[in-house]
Amino acid sequence: MLKSNFKISISTLISSLSTHSKSLICLPYGAETTADVPRSLETLLATAMDELYDEIKSFLQNLKPHFVFFDFAHWVTEIALEIGCIKTLCYKLASPATSAISLTGKECFHGINCS
Repeated sequence: MLKSNFKISISTLISSLSTHSKSLICLPYGAETTADVPRSLETLLATAMDELYDEIKSFLQNLKPHFVFFDFAHWVTEIALEIGCIKTLCYKLASPATSAISLTGKECFHGINCS
């Protein structure tokens, strides 16, 4: 049986931090995903997410969800494995071309072999 639907916002976790780093202060209020910030602030969002590692770990240990969705916080899988019995689902919204470039590290155009 699945636990009831429950969504925690990153904003809630961010506001629970006792110390506010530059990356947290510079983010717009309520920013939770890269869709919420200009491209120039995406690295700050990633840094803020990394700074929430301990809080997210503690949260997941207490909640013990059946699964966790994540995007660029790659360390979520490490936490889930450590806690045990938590499945992780990575989601990324990108075009197939972006995915191909990131996987191969090479750009191919108009059928030119890039290997």
